[in-house]
Amino acid sequence: MAERKTPDHIAIIMDGNRRWASERGKSGYSGHHQGAGIVEDIAETVHDHGVKWLTLFAFSTENWKRSSVEITAIMTVFRHFLITRIDRLVEKNIHLRVIGDLDRFAPDIIENLNIACDRTASNDGLNLTIALGYGGKADMAQAARQIAQKVASGQVQPDDVDETLMKQHL
Repeated sequence: MAERKTPDHIAIIMDGNRRWASERGKSGYSGHHQGAGIVEDIAETVHDHGVKWLTLFAFSTENWKRSSVEITAIMTVFRHFLITRIDRLVEKNIHLRVIGDLDRFAPDIIENLNIACDRTASNDGLNLTIALGYGGKADMAQAARQIAQKVASGQVQPDDVDETLMKQHL
């Protein structure tokens, strides 16, 4: 029988919480709360199977277009998860990282993210990366702005702008 290799990195786009809740006659909040609980299960399962990196795409820039009621519900779930689950991440030797644009997130969420990242910084088990405030269009616009600034300052010549340079800024 062929040996099965465990991947080093698994990435998951967290999608479908509202659909799940709607199909069961539950609120969107209930769906997001259920999804947050599954995050812990997924992290523990992949960690137990030897996966080194898990990236969860949790809240895209497009999610800011949802209703204020739903955004508030998602942020409530997120706050609760950060406060109640950090000890479990430490206990399970999971190193939390956050990537993305956090400018629109509430200061208390950013503070709790920083606390969680600091508390798990020395953990050397699973590397759990949460992507927040990410999005393909936003990422491309940010990369274009960075390159434009380098062109304007003379660090980069316009003819040097190519796919490789763009990739370096994504």
